[in-house]
Amino acid sequence: MSKAAFVALSGRPSVGKSTLVNLVCGAKVAIVSSVPQTTRNAIRGILTRPEGQLVFVDTPGRHVSEKKLNKKLMDVADRALNDSELVLYVLYAARAPGPEEEEVARRLASLQDITVVAINKTDAIGADPKRAISFLEEFLPDIPASRRFEISCYKKEGIEALLTCLFEMAAEGEALYPEEYYTDQDMPFRISEIIREKAIVRLKEELNAQTWNFALIR
Repeated sequence: MSKAAFVALSGRPSVGKSTLVNLVCGAKVAIVSSVPQTTRNAIRGILTRPEGQLVFVDTPGRHVSEKKLNKKLMDVADRALNDSELVLYVLYAARAPGPEEEEVARRLASLQDITVVAINKTDAIGADPKRAISFLEEFLPDIPASRRFEISCYKKEGIEALLTCLFEMAAEGEALYPEEYYTDQDMPFRISEIIREKAIVRLKEELNAQTWNFALIR
């Protein structure tokens, strides 16, 4: 019996959604940086196994703002949620829930029956998975404990159990992409994204260096 499903990722900025997609797909699918909202498009990463195929749709982090860019990014994320069969909600274990997390939960309230939760970065300093679980029990009470997973992308812990759950929830269906595909992005787009990633990282490094030099001069 083959399974197939689109899985939309949802969560605040910088919780590790893109890193998780890259890890499960075994390749560089989405660019990653510590700068919030690095992801600007719906990026698809493909995992094919004997049990079936999952197409992960990485989306921009949900950020409360009235700016036009942010509204555009939220439209991208909302379309991915509406078009997917499953949702993977990613939380950062070391960051206390706040208004933005509550906003994410409100958006997912009507999707609890198809949502799986990954409490990420459990290896980080100050990580408190119990705090995240308490938040889920209050704001998304219909997601059972069997669909909540504590994971670490850095240590590659909890990933297999998470994937097993997603495959179990996926409907029967044929693979949507050839087995060798790990993304459906065309080469020009992938190259442009990698260039953008490097530019973001180098700019941040330069700004940090200039700030440090300024502090020394003073």
